Amino acid sequence: MTVYSTSHSKNARQVKELASLYGKGYVSDVTAITLDKALDFEVSRLQMQLDEIQRVMADYERQYDMTSAAFFAKYESGQTDDRMDYVEWAGLFQMAGHLRKQIARLSDKDKA
Repeated sequence: MTVYSTSHSKNARQVKELASLYGKGYVSDVTAITLDKALDFEVSRLQMQLDEIQRVMADYERQYDMTSAAFFAKYESGQTDDRMDYVEWAGLFQMAGHLRKQIARLSDKDKA
């Protein structure tokens, strides 16, 4: 797959302009289908990242015999030490939460 790099500010301007046109009904069916596919692609990409993080967290859960949520509550309240596994696990837990929010926001397109 080829990824074309464009500055984020240029992309942001383009998306803003497209949203403006879309809101006024000036967008073709082809453009609407393309936008749906782009959103689906992003959701799939984020889901693959989340799946990988969840696999690693599952290994930690088995190793330390606790759920990631229970671990993170202990970590946040200072009930764990700062061993490298714990630092990584906590970071993965936070990243997973962030990815879930992004996926939910992008998957919410049908509810608008």
